[in-house]
Amino acid sequence: MDSHSQEENSLSEFLQSGKRFLIITGEVNSGKTSTVEQIISLLHSADKKIGGVFSKGTFIGSEKTGFNVIDVKSYCTKQLASIYFDKNFTISQGRYYFDPEVFKEFNNRLIQPSESDIIVIDEIGYLELYEKGFFPSIEYLINKSTNKIIFTVRKNLLEKTMNKFHLADNQVQLLKII
Repeated sequence: MDSHSQEENSLSEFLQSGKRFLIITGEVNSGKTSTVEQIISLLHSADKKIGGVFSKGTFIGSEKTGFNVIDVKSYCTKQLASIYFDKNFTISQGRYYFDPEVFKEFNNRLIQPSESDIIVIDEIGYLELYEKGFFPSIEYLINKSTNKIIFTVRKNLLEKTMNKFHLADNQVQLLKII
């Protein structure tokens, strides 16, 4: 039996391949972000230069009440989404309200010139498909950078994401979370 994890095997294959994109896909709450965190840790251990963002749920008791977005390089953390509407959380998607100023700040971080070899964006969702959220930085990174990019995408949005961002199958390696 192989002693390496699925994440290690997929990451190693991705880094050695000529493919530019690794898409981690699965159902809602399947562990996509946990997988991203493991991959970030593996990349740091391998002394790879990594940038980007990932999100973590915020909870009151067992109820998910929002999300924080975290910068991979600096670990700067900001509240991105809440189940509560207020003056900061004004973009509505599903049961959450998002802060457009946090998207603006992190989009600016993502499009800054970077020494990173690999960029992570967790996650491409409905907002990005509607050209909101992280859409500006995703579009920029895909079309104007040469970085390898790791995305998370819900299984039900994978085909729409591939079409929206014109990602060809031969450019993409999939890591399916079951």
